[in-house]
Amino acid sequence: MAVIRKEVPTWAIDWVNKTFILLNTPEYIDDIFFDGAIYTTFTLVWKIVTLVDAPTVSLFVDYQSTADEVIVDSTVTFWDIKNKVWNLLAQKSTSTTFSDSIVWDEINHVARQILKGRVKNYLNPNQIFRAGNLWFTEAKTNVRIQEWSVLNTQLDVWDIVALMDTTNLLTWWYTDIWWDIVSYAWKIDTELQGVLWQTVSHLVWEKVIQLYPMPTAMDKPSKVNQVINWREYEIPLKTENNQWVYYEVLRTWTLILLKIVGLQQDDLVEVNYHSKFTDMWVDTAVNPLPENYGISVLAYLVAGWLAFEKGLPVAERVLTRGYWNLQNMYQDYTNTVQVVKQSIKPNHYKFSSLRR
Repeated sequence: MAVIRKEVPTWAIDWVNKTFILLNTPEYIDDIFFDGAIYTTFTLVWKIVTLVDAPTVSLFVDYQSTADEVIVDSTVTFWDIKNKVWNLLAQKSTSTTFSDSIVWDEINHVARQILKGRVKNYLNPNQIFRAGNLWFTEAKTNVRIQEWSVLNTQLDVWDIVALMDTTNLLTWWYTDIWWDIVSYAWKIDTELQGVLWQTVSHLVWEKVIQLYPMPTAMDKPSKVNQVINWREYEIPLKTENNQWVYYEVLRTWTLILLKIVGLQQDDLVEVNYHSKFTDMWVDTAVNPLPENYGISVLAYLVAGWLAFEKGLPVAERVLTRGYWNLQNMYQDYTNTVQVVKQSIKPNHYKFSSLRR
């Protein structure tokens, strides 16, 4: 989490505009400075801040951002891992057998498997090392529910305006109309403007459900909860058996969108998710594993696998140590809940002891 001070959000200050976009996704907003004074009447969805009034002079926002990348307590860089791999293989960085590009690709490939919690044992093909939820890959974001609307007229494939009551929809974003992701560029009270992406004609009175953008770092949700009076109630993933309250994740080429059905206007939802691994491309990039596990796990497994493929005798020793360190890391950083059931069992009387 990073503290952002006095950021000027994107969009025009023109006495009319009330919607602004922040550079980062806030965990929460500390203060909004509206024309030099503290302002408290606003809504926040993802990076979009919507005010009740339009600023005329200035707008600044203090907030704490969520992390879009995996945050780990480590100083081990991509370059450190590559050097360790070459060292374990008794090679130099100028090696042609284990070139920079080969080692580079393998490090990212292995790192992704480790973070997904499924690592194959090359020394025992029947074994796969598995992990539960690695807490350093977990994050969360919040959503404020916008009530659904309905079409007032038919929306055809090439229409760019959709007529409806837009009171409870976001100023601009994406909607779900009968399982069709439809984007829009703006809204006025009675219509969505700049409508795109509808694949079929949509009929009068079909529901228009607001979709919510998820952080680009999301791999997949782990749990979605409705928050009521500081208590959390889990919302189920959509199945054939739950058609009233559920969530589902919709994906486009560039976006991850969350659809939630069955809640009401202004309900608060907390989305917990697993962060995805982003390939390391520069030598100074900090590796995704905590502490020194970038060396003791990632470097050893990469070197061991490369040696195994070449039939080098060092492979078994390096892999054995890498797998051992991997198991230790999974034990240290996997979220586990152990339920200890206790019972009191009386000892049977030994009647012989009661005899005189």
